[in-house]
Amino acid sequence: MKIFKFGGASVKDAISVQNIEHIISKYGGERLIVVVSAMGKTTNALELVTKALYDKKFEDFRSLVQERKQFHLDILNELFEDKHHPIFSEIQSIFNELGNRTTDSVADNYDFEYDQIVSLGEIVSTKII
Repeated sequence: MKIFKFGGASVKDAISVQNIEHIISKYGGERLIVVVSAMGKTTNALELVTKALYDKKFEDFRSLVQERKQFHLDILNELFEDKHHPIFSEIQSIFNELGNRTTDSVADNYDFEYDQIVSLGEIVSTKII
């Protein structure tokens, strides 16, 4: 069994994602575990999203969520010719749900909000890979 860990810089854009595909394809018959970090500077961006939500700066929050959503959709547009591929709606759904967090009550525990939001970076990159 082989284990691969790809950090944020190695999943920062469409070309990097294609490189990961190339690396993994060399091990076609083997059992693999692939771990990927959030793409590019997504962790940092989601930390700002968390702070804006927690500080109840909802306009900033929505703008930051939209920016991160567009970043990932741009990568998808480069990776997939079929714009109806299910990954598009999956990623949009994740960011739409995040953007709707302003209608929910914000937890008093900052660390809880942080964990819920920042972990989405790894979830999104894993789905794309």
